[in-house]
Amino acid sequence: AMEHAFSFCNAAVMPGWICLAAAPTWRHTRKLVFGGVCVNAVFYVVMFATTKFEMSVASLSSLQGIRELFQGADAPLHMAAWLHYLAFDLLVGLLEAEDGVKNGVPRAVVAPCLGLTLMAGPVGALSYGIARQLFASKIK
Repeated sequence: AMEHAFSFCNAAVMPGWICLAAAPTWRHTRKLVFGGVCVNAVFYVVMFATTKFEMSVASLSSLQGIRELFQGADAPLHMAAWLHYLAFDLLVGLLEAEDGVKNGVPRAVVAPCLGLTLMAGPVGALSYGIARQLFASKIK
């Protein structure tokens, strides 16, 4: 059941990503993006609620604490962490796509940044920030 939920959540974000790259101004793009985010958020809550781990504030205050948290964690916590990435990266992609439209960044420039955001979060956001400065036609 966990593998099916994992596959479902991965698939749930793809229509949003495709629309952001191919049709950022389409009237249903935001709905598909937020639909994917919401699916992942619901599963995140379920996974987080069913995990059997103990977390202390100290766990989050050092790299070693984070490592120990994930080494001792069960599959629901690992999946919750993954769902967090899926949801937040998609929201960052939405910001990039909408900002690109607003500021005249060519879609052919935004699309590779979206791919990087999907696969490597902050690298994509950084690449979009650079691309925005180089290609935006409406920034004063």
